[in-house]
This record gives sequence, C-alpha cells and structure tokens, in this order.
Amino acid sequence: MEKIKVSIIIPVYNNSKYLRDCLNSVLKQTLDNIEIIAIDDYSTDDSFTILKEYQSKYKEKLKIIRNNKNMGVGYTRNLGISMSTGKYIGFVDGDDYINPRMYEDMYNNGEYNNADIVSTGILFVKDNKYLDNDLNFMGRSKGYIYNTKIDFERLSNLSPSSCNKIFKRDILNKIRFVEDSMWEDVAFTYSALFNSNRVLVMNNWDYFYRKSSLGISFRNYDYNENIYDCFKIVDNLVMNTKFSNNYLEYKYYIDYIIVCFILQRASEVLNWNVLEDTKIEIINTLNNTLITKYGINYQDYDKTLLSTKVGIIELDKINSYINHLIDF
Repeated sequence: MEKIKVSIIIPVYNNSKYLRDCLNSVLKQTLDNIEIIAIDDYSTDDSFTILKEYQSKYKEKLKIIRNNKNMGVGYTRNLGISMSTGKYIGFVDGDDYINPRMYEDMYNNGEYNNADIVSTGILFVKDNKYLDNDLNFMGRSKGYIYNTKIDFERLSNLSPSSCNKIFKRDILNKIRFVEDSMWEDVAFTYSALFNSNRVLVMNNWDYFYRKSSLGISFRNYDYNENIYDCFKIVDNLVMNTKFSNNYLEYKYYIDYIIVCFILQRASEVLNWNVLEDTKIEIINTLNNTLITKYGINYQDYDKTLLSTKVGIIELDKINSYINHLIDF
C-alpha cells in the first residue's frame, strides 16, 4: 500500500450552506494518495448529514467523525492530526474551498525543494465575488524558498493562517493547536515555522476564504469576555520555542510576533461598543501583561514597522489610551 502524501483535515461546524462546495473541491484534488478527515464539531444544522452522504460515496478517501459535544476548532484540528498518517498535513475550513491542483502543486514543489512548510496565497470571497488577496502574505515575496535560519526576519511576517499551508509531520513534534481559544492558528503556525528549516512560498492563489462567514467550530466566543485568551496563545508560542537551541537567536522576532498579535487585539477593542473607560482598562491590561509577564515593551519597536501590522491611526489611538491622553 502506497504511503499517504497529504492528510487533509476539515473541521466542520454548522457549515451546511457551503459544505458541499468545500468537499467537492477537496475530493477533486489531482494529487493521488491523499486522505481526507472531516470532523463535525457537534453541528446543529445538516452538516453531519451531508458528511455521511459524501462518506457513503467516497468511503476509501473520506473519513468522518463527530465530536460528542461542541469542542472548538483547536480540539477538532488536533483530533484530526492524531488520526492522520500523511507525510504532510493540511487544513481546509468547512466553509471554504480550494483549487483542484492546490495540494498537488504544494506537495510536488515541497518535495522538490525539501521544504518543511509550503504556503500558497489566499483569495477572500464574499457573495461569490473575489474581494482581495492576502497582501500581508510574505510582504509580496512569492515563489521563493526561505532558509529559516537566515530569513527568519522575513518569515516572521508570514500569514498565520494554517489553511493555506502544508506542514511536514516531522516538524510538528508536540506542536498542537491551542484548545478552547480564538486565534489558535497564530501559535500553531509560528511554532511550526520556528521548528522548520526550509519554507516554500508559492506564487499561486489557491485557497478561497469566505469572508464574513461564521466559519468553523466557533463556540459562541464573546470577544469582550474572551479577549484575555490571547495570552493562552502567547503562552503556547513561548512554550513551543523557549527551550530550542535557537531561541535566543530568534527571540527578537518571536517577541515582534507577540507584540503585533497583542496590538491587533488592542485595535479590535477600539471598535467595541463599550464605555471608553472600559477600553482604557482593557488596553492597559493587555499592555501591562505584555511588559510584566513577558518582558516585552511594544514601544521598543519601530513605529513604522508596527504600523504595517496594526495601522498607523490605530497605533496612535492605542498609544493615547495607554498614556491616558484622551479628552472625554
């Protein structure tokens, strides 16, 4: 029996509207020797019925399972990893779809270039119209093989999405998604990146992400109540990297990733429909935790560099909240 080249893990939660598009695009992949693992996270719509319908037609290629209760996307993807056998592992959300050649191109180019991670571009879709692409994806550097030890500064700007990538199983070791938290991609992708040697960024746009969809495995997270879960992500990233021989060499860039991640959460708070005093309290708590727990001060980083990730207007407003310069 030939070995599985790529395991494709599809977490599903209330995706019945788009699930057939997703499954059809994955089942039409031109790469041979793939396995597809679709896990329903206790959907309340017809998603699992659709999975059973497809599984009856594609028994040899499609495995399905259902969680006994809603567990969240992190747990669901981790379950898929534990079930997978492929040399590479990829993820597709249950409401998105992909180019039929995506995994063949990624796998063949990954093997040819001995890459640990292969990444393709993302196109955003809304109402069946293409909105834009992921312009932050590698800062417009496409079709290039990066040596992690040399190019980590540039790789620290890699999009954190796990769905437009394949990861060689060997580099994951104990790296898994943070469970019961939002932003689970961040720690997983950057931890895998840190453990890699070679990363291939392809000059394609093969992953189609449905914007404004509720997406996969949301556990009715309340951004207001769960904002401090962002530190679960930071803790996981630090845990996965701090004991590496290369940690001190990469610490500046790891801290930069953490700073940008926390500032992005602070910029989200700016748009909340809450009292200004509440915004000040939350943003200052985010900043103080960054300093006291992790020893990182975002003001040590170049403002222009940070503004590429956060936005200059948002960054100025965050500064004013932290420095209490707001006139009510």
